[in-house]
Amino acid sequence: MQSVLALQNDPSEFCEAIYGLDCHPELDRVVQAESSVMNDSNWAQVRHCIGRIGMWHRKAAILTTFSSTFPHILNGATCQHLKVPKATRLPEADAQTHLTGALKRMLPADQKHRVTQLYDVLTQLRGFDMEGSFLSSFQERKLNLRVHAEVFLAEYFCSNKIEFLEGDRYVGCSKASCYCCSLYLRYHPDNLVVRPSHGNVWRKWCPPLMAEETPGVQAKHNLDLMNKVIAHLRRDVLREIEMKVPRRDRVPDSSSAVSTWR
Repeated sequence: MQSVLALQNDPSEFCEAIYGLDCHPELDRVVQAESSVMNDSNWAQVRHCIGRIGMWHRKAAILTTFSSTFPHILNGATCQHLKVPKATRLPEADAQTHLTGALKRMLPADQKHRVTQLYDVLTQLRGFDMEGSFLSSFQERKLNLRVHAEVFLAEYFCSNKIEFLEGDRYVGCSKASCYCCSLYLRYHPDNLVVRPSHGNVWRKWCPPLMAEETPGVQAKHNLDLMNKVIAHLRRDVLREIEMKVPRRDRVPDSSSAVSTWR
C-alpha cells in the first residue's frame, strides 16, 4: 500500500498500480475476514475506493480495444469541456419554512387535514430531530445548489439540437444517476434513455438551465418538466411516510464492478 501511495504525483502510474492492487488476493482475504453478514467492514469501503480508482485504468483499456474494433465510430471524434452553470442559491428561510409547511404544500388541496397525522408519523419514525434537520438545509453554507453532470449534458445536447450517435439517446456517466437526475431524465420530453440509478437524494440538486434558449422557451420547458418531477417526488415521499419506511443507510453512489471484470 505504501509503495502505491508513493505514486500519487503520477496519475497514470498511480491508477495502474491501484488496478493491480485491487486484484491482490490478500485484500480479498482481509475484506472477507472483517465483513459480517449484515455489514461491510471499513476494509470493504477501502476496497471500493481502490476499485473506483483502478477503473480509470481499465476503462482506458476498454476504449483502446473498442477504437480498434469499431474505428468508424470514433473517427474524427473530439473531447470538449463544458462549463457547468454557476451555482443557484436556495431561497433563504422565512416564517413559512418549516416541516409542517412543506408537508402542507405537498398534499392536494382536499387532503390538507392530513398534515398533522403525517408530521407525527414522520417525526416518530426517523428517530432524530427531523424539524431541525429540515431547517439546517437553509443555513448559509448550504444554500448553494449544483447541477449534476448527466442532466446538464442532456440539456446541452437537446437545446443545441445535437444528434446522438446512431440515434441512441443515452447520456453516459461514470456513476449511476441520483434519484432526482433519474426522474429528470425519465420525464424529459426528448425521450432520453433512463440511466441506472442508486436512488440517493442530494439536497443541493437543482435542474439545469438552458442558456442557449430564449427566456420564454426556457421557462416553459423547465416548468413543465419540473412539475412532472415534483409530482413524482411528492408521491414517493408521501408513500414512504404512509408505509412508515424506516431510515436506510445510504447506498454507494458508484460501483467498482470488481466482481464483473476479474
